[in-house]
Amino acid sequence: MEAERVCVGVRGGDDDDDDVYGQGVAPAELAYRAGLDALNNVEGTIHEYELKWMLGKRPLVHNPHQLAIDYTPEVAQQMITAFTTPVLPTGGRDDGEDALTLEAYLPCLAWHGVGTRWRQFRTWAQQHALTARKEQATDDAAPAAGQDPTELFRAFANHLGRVRSYRALALTEAQYATVTELNSIVPTGRLRVGSDTIDAIVREEGVKKILYARLYIGLGLLDYDPSLSLHDDPETAVSIASGYMELPTRRVYLMEMNVPKIEACGCKVQDVQSDPTRRWFKHNKIWYDAFLERTERYMLFEIPFYSQRCTKLTRFEDASQVLQFLRPYQLLQAQRKQLRPQ
Repeated sequence: MEAERVCVGVRGGDDDDDDVYGQGVAPAELAYRAGLDALNNVEGTIHEYELKWMLGKRPLVHNPHQLAIDYTPEVAQQMITAFTTPVLPTGGRDDGEDALTLEAYLPCLAWHGVGTRWRQFRTWAQQHALTARKEQATDDAAPAAGQDPTELFRAFANHLGRVRSYRALALTEAQYATVTELNSIVPTGRLRVGSDTIDAIVREEGVKKILYARLYIGLGLLDYDPSLSLHDDPETAVSIASGYMELPTRRVYLMEMNVPKIEACGCKVQDVQSDPTRRWFKHNKIWYDAFLERTERYMLFEIPFYSQRCTKLTRFEDASQVLQFLRPYQLLQAQRKQLRPQ
């Protein structure tokens, strides 16, 4: 979503007790945000074909150099230290035999859906490792704690779950047919170059810069954009796409998608904008809450498996239909802003 804001980097992730941006926030407010962000959660686990696609894009290999490119050297070192420092089950740190070792979880940080949630992932990893230890202590037949990065990645993906989110595009009938033929929603960069070039851009430019370029697209930092957005509120997606509608040939197609949360970056707009205290921003006469993950989910590479994931398709035939669809949401968001100005 283009708006007048500048990203300075990824600051933690969702559901993170250690996130400084949650400190001092009233429990009622935290509950409000968590409730809204959970509205679109759907049941279901990650499919093997989804797992295979993700690991094909970024194998689970611990690469400190790539982490530094993705998140800056300073943040990369924080991430590595967090998983290599022994941790006591109580949360303290110790080198004794009772300490938990989380190094086996490090390779999972290669995937942006984990790396951008690294603090949340560490909290989960500690509990996951502790649970495995307890099971072994109480049941001699229990299998040893898994150290395979793929199994750890799968477990965390299923812990995060799936979400119903929306993509809207202004397309001709022929362009929509291309989406169905490719069985994928691709970023604008893929309309000009192949997938190998897009993969290289993600690898060479890094997650931080790509999110910066997406949030502040007017800077033109990337020749080929390798990113896309999903929005949990369908009105958000339609509002953005309506700016590209050209009747009578290009109409807005609203696609309801069921995707694994781990496929998206774990960032809220708040986590990447220059002023993390700025809650509200306006686009196309509608107010949006930067403190909610549902406002915008950032995807990289493409959104594959369209036919398997699209659960509903709506086509808007004219501008009046779009305005009628957006008006109630515009009023709702104005009310929310009035009730929670900051």
